[in-house]
Amino acid sequence: MELTQILHRALQRGPTRIAVVDGEQRRSYAQLQDRAARLATHLRALGVQPGDRVGLLGRNCVEAIELMFACWWSGAVFCPQNTRWSEAELADALGDCAPAVLFADTQHEAQARALMPRVPCLRHLVLMDDAAGPGHYPALLQGLQALPDHRAHGSDLAALIYTGGTTGRSKGVMLTHTNLVAIGACRLADNEPFHDSVALLSTPIFHVAAVTRMLPHLMAGGTLVLMPQFDAATAMALIEREGVTDAPLVPTMLQMILDHPDFRPERLRSVLRLNYGSAPSANTLLRHAQRVLPWAGLYQYYGMTESSAVGTMSYPRDHDEEDWASGHANSAGQVCALIEMRVVDLAGKDVPPGTVGEIVLRGPTVSPGYWKRPQETAATFRDGWLHTGDAGKLDEGGYLYVVDRVKDMIVSGGENVYSAEVENALAQHPAVSIAAVIGIPHERWGEAVHAVIVVRPGLAVTEDEIKAHCRALIAGYKLPKSVEFLDQLPLTPAGKIAKNKLREKYWAGYARRVN
Repeated sequence: MELTQILHRALQRGPTRIAVVDGEQRRSYAQLQDRAARLATHLRALGVQPGDRVGLLGRNCVEAIELMFACWWSGAVFCPQNTRWSEAELADALGDCAPAVLFADTQHEAQARALMPRVPCLRHLVLMDDAAGPGHYPALLQGLQALPDHRAHGSDLAALIYTGGTTGRSKGVMLTHTNLVAIGACRLADNEPFHDSVALLSTPIFHVAAVTRMLPHLMAGGTLVLMPQFDAATAMALIEREGVTDAPLVPTMLQMILDHPDFRPERLRSVLRLNYGSAPSANTLLRHAQRVLPWAGLYQYYGMTESSAVGTMSYPRDHDEEDWASGHANSAGQVCALIEMRVVDLAGKDVPPGTVGEIVLRGPTVSPGYWKRPQETAATFRDGWLHTGDAGKLDEGGYLYVVDRVKDMIVSGGENVYSAEVENALAQHPAVSIAAVIGIPHERWGEAVHAVIVVRPGLAVTEDEIKAHCRALIAGYKLPKSVEFLDQLPLTPAGKIAKNKLREKYWAGYARRVN
């Protein structure tokens, strides 16, 4: 259960095969292994020891893949940061995982330099650009010998992936070598062979979905085609040029491709597998995709960062006309290989098929917990089971239907937004007495962030002022897309805000409260 085995195996089976395509750059498996091993030597020279964290602030690029493997080769922990976060959010996450070294691309250089004095643990900044000289990536590997593989494995920590927190702060989800090797094995077991796959990596590398999507393809000796930032025209061009077989596209990405004026079905003729998980999905969009791309099988995953992004999976066979007519196509599929799933009541007892309860998971893909958060770890990971906070039900065939969320999380355009994060920002405005944040249906984004606010007596504030206030505190995708002002908020008997009441008028007519 060691991630560097991917490179060792590739050197024996296909060293000249292309592992990564990044624009005009191409890295064979032999080159990827050599560069990662020499970069590991540089990490050691900077003082990085096994178990230490290494930060990344940058978009998808071949250097980021090399850094990821260099971390594992040296025994360090890969800590990619959300490039869409505000400086305050990044400072909090970096202060939490405490890396001594931060790698940043050109686009995020100014932000990285601003973070250096703000986060005392950061001692070295490495710029992933084309410039020569000290502190720039091209100069790092010159003259270096490869570091022997540290052979980190098993329960050794491989990555910290930060996810929004229900308390308003991000949490570092710990993923071990066992977790990430198991996720590769899980997906290889549940899919067609990947050895000739060409996979588009359109999801940012700071998302668990990106890390766990690339691993099975690399394990099988396939090729990754990187997108620094999603753009429909670029995606189509890459799919056409590189013969992409696997296209993981959150629904908003898929919609943008199908709506693009240059879209022609034959441009996507190579796509065999179309993965549409990671965000709410619209049936009309998926059925349209089936009609115009009939050769591309639809696959969906249900999971979360804490489960290495998987739990259940549905297949093309679950998306035929009969499935759409019966509602079966709305399921999140059946439990994945290596994973156990249950739906339980408040006492932790299994509920009968068709009964709604909380979805719980366990298996080698499940994280050991949150970095330096023992109380939150104990609350979420109980008796060996990951309590997802999602409500769902199973049918007699073991198909899972996600009905609602126990946690107040909104999925907008493939990004997770926790209500508490936005509510904490709103509460800092002097005119806000109380605020609640909910997800409401949105045709393009699946769900949109909607704020409901009670204004303090004698004060006034506009929707634009609220948005401007939040923009200085949280990432743009977390900003309320709409604001509603009420005299009071509905409360539960326990005195908590009854968000189900706030949602009712927006979700009327929907079969489930997850769009």
